[in-house]
Amino acid sequence: MAPNALIAHKMNVTPGGKQSAMRDTFYQGNVQRMVFEDGTPKGLKKVLEERGVDTSMMKREDLISELEKHQDFASEMSLLEQIITSNGHHCLFFPKFHCELNPIERVWGQAKRYTRAYCNYSITGLRKTTVPALDSVNLDVIRKYFRKARDYMQAYRDGKLAGKEVEDAVKQYKSHRRVPRNK
Repeated sequence: MAPNALIAHKMNVTPGGKQSAMRDTFYQGNVQRMVFEDGTPKGLKKVLEERGVDTSMMKREDLISELEKHQDFASEMSLLEQIITSNGHHCLFFPKFHCELNPIERVWGQAKRYTRAYCNYSITGLRKTTVPALDSVNLDVIRKYFRKARDYMQAYRDGKLAGKEVEDAVKQYKSHRRVPRNK
């Protein structure tokens, strides 16, 4: 996250102290400053009170939970996402440890197979085979990998959470022109 990102759990309950100064934000069409005139960061209570929330009976966890529900805090992007989107690109994150959902993993795997077959296992050999290895993956194969990833996503959406169950469900989708038979 950016140093001035809107992160509720990094805020103190009261103003000041060891909390970073967060950027100003918009709330209900108005600018909400996250620091006082003297540069002191506002605390959780003050920010929520300015938003019309009664904080009198709330503990720190409650304050954080309430502030994280607000759109500006809930939709805060990481620094990486900010850089990517500010340059006109889309940023997509795939679930960790689910390489079957990311088609680039299959492309990379095919490129590595090519490299193992044609590289003499020296750094110069690796440099010579890297570009041809990536070029060896043609567009039709890349599309196939995207379809395979889509099928895995659908299997997970359908509630098939176990490894073997997902594999069986993906194997049912042999053609985009037909609906798979239920077992």
